[in-house]
Amino acid sequence: MTSLAGGRTGIPVPLTGFVVAEDQTLPARLHRSYRAGRSRAEVIMARVQASARQVAALIPRKSAFERLATTMTLRWNSATRRLDPALQSALGPLHRPLKVGWQALSRLVAPLAPALGDALATLRSLTVGACRLIWQAPRPVKAGFLMLSIIPAGWAMLRHPVDEAAPAFALLMPAADLNRPVDPWRYIASPLPAYNLEGPELGRNPPLYRVRANATGGRQDILIWGEAGVRPLAARTSVAGGIVIERRGGVSPSDSLFVETARRTALVGASIGRMAQSLELETKFGLTEIAETELEVFGASHACQSFRVAGGPGALRINGWFCGTSGRSVSRDTLGCLIDRIDLMSAGNDRDLRAWFAASERSRKACGSTRAVSVKRGSEPVFARPAERGMPELRLKLADG
Repeated sequence: MTSLAGGRTGIPVPLTGFVVAEDQTLPARLHRSYRAGRSRAEVIMARVQASARQVAALIPRKSAFERLATTMTLRWNSATRRLDPALQSALGPLHRPLKVGWQALSRLVAPLAPALGDALATLRSLTVGACRLIWQAPRPVKAGFLMLSIIPAGWAMLRHPVDEAAPAFALLMPAADLNRPVDPWRYIASPLPAYNLEGPELGRNPPLYRVRANATGGRQDILIWGEAGVRPLAARTSVAGGIVIERRGGVSPSDSLFVETARRTALVGASIGRMAQSLELETKFGLTEIAETELEVFGASHACQSFRVAGGPGALRINGWFCGTSGRSVSRDTLGCLIDRIDLMSAGNDRDLRAWFAASERSRKACGSTRAVSVKRGSEPVFARPAERGMPELRLKLADG
C-alpha cells in the first residue's frame, strides 16, 4: 500500500500496519480481565483433568488391602481346620455355637473387605493426585491453599488463648512445682513501662521488661539486664542484674531480705547460696537494706549485691540485685548510684506515687559521693546450704566502696 501526501507528487511510503492505542475505558478493561481470567481457568481445568486421568490410572483393580485380607482369611481357615478337633474336645457343647457364629461373621465381613480396600486405595490415590495438582498449580493457587491451612490454626488460637508469658521471657518462668499453690500473678501482653534505669555500667541495650498483675490490683514491674540477670552480655557492660518493683493494694508483707531476694531471683532460675549480714545504705529513697549475696544459676556462683526499698506509697517494694564481672560484686558506691537512677516514667492517675518519686529526687546524690553505711540491727549472715570445707566466709566491710 502506497500513499501520496496531500495529493502532491512525492515519494511513495509503504504502510505495513497501524498503531492503535489500547482502549482504557472501563468496559474494555473488564473485557480484557475476563479474557485473561478465562484463559488461566482453562489452563487450570486442563491440568485438573490431566491429574484426574493420572489418579484414575493409579487405582489398582485389586487393592493390596483386599489381597492381604484374602491371604489372611485363607490362612485362618487352614489353621482353624487343623485346630478344630482340639477346640471341640476343649470347648465341648460350646464348640458348635461358636463355630456357627464365627462362620456367620466371616460371611458378613467378607463382602466388605473389597469395598474397604477400594475406598482406601481411592483415598490414597486422590491424596497423591491432589498433592501433585497443588504442587504444579500457579503461585496464586499455592498461596490460597497456604492461607486456607493457616486459618484453622489461627481460629484455634483465638478460641483457646494461651498464657500471656512470651517465649522470649522463658528465663523469667520458674520450674513448675505441683506441690506449690498456683501463682496468682499473670503476665500482661503489651504493658506500658512505668519505670526506667539507665547507666553506663548496664550498657546500651534495654532491659528485658515484663509486667505481672493479680486479681487484687497488685502490679509487678520486672527489669532484667544480662543473661539471667547475673552475667553481662555486651563487651562494655560491667554490671548485670534485675529489679522487681511491686505495689500491692493492701499491706506489704514483712519478709526478710533473704526471703524476698529468693523470691525475686527465682524468676530467672537462680538461688541463693549464702548472704552476708545486712547493711543500710544511704540512697535517695532513704536507708536501703543491702547485703552481699552469692547467687547460683546454671551451675555457677556469682557475687552480687541484693537490696530492697520499703516504705513507698501503696505498700511499694523495690527489690533487686546487681552482679559484677570476674567474680567480684559491684561496690556499694555503684549500687547506690544504680538505685538512685531508678526513675518513674509513667504513674497514670497515681498522684501519691508521682509525689513520692518527686520528693525522693531532692535527696539524690551524685555518683561517687560519700554514702553513709551502717549495720542493720538484728541481722545476721544466712547460709542456704551447709558451708563446704575451705570456702571463705563473706567478710563485712564498712568502708565506702
